[in-house]
Amino acid sequence: MAKAAELGRETLAFHRLYHEKISRRLYAAHSEWVPQAEFLTLCIVAEKEGLSMNELTRRTASSKQRLTVLVNQLEEKGYLRRERSESDRRITRLFLTDQSRALMADAQKQTEQALDEVFSQMDASILSEYLSAIRSLNAVLEKMPSGAGQ
Repeated sequence: MAKAAELGRETLAFHRLYHEKISRRLYAAHSEWVPQAEFLTLCIVAEKEGLSMNELTRRTASSKQRLTVLVNQLEEKGYLRRERSESDRRITRLFLTDQSRALMADAQKQTEQALDEVFSQMDASILSEYLSAIRSLNAVLEKMPSGAGQ
């Protein structure tokens, strides 16, 4: 239990610091084009193109109505396109456009530059251990249900 408490504190501290030092720069660089909620939605779709609206709802723990408005806005701006599933016409799948792919590539480049500032100050062996730990943690988290009350 003591390790869980310490890990919890350090994870919260990391989340706060990452948001303050890295994410804000990224959002500020793209806020004139895409608000944060829209940008995060694009990030989720970029991870798994062809994601259904229902999957997006589960991943974000947002209401379907809220996401429909968000997706409509992204579609109007030319960042997302919707396609009906060939096998089940009730399912709508989401895909990035070339415009949003360019935005995401720029965001990835800026993120890498910001993280390079941090990681260049650390020893290579520590970075390797950190990367291994993050991959393991991500694998565990991916298996867990999303959202509150699940």
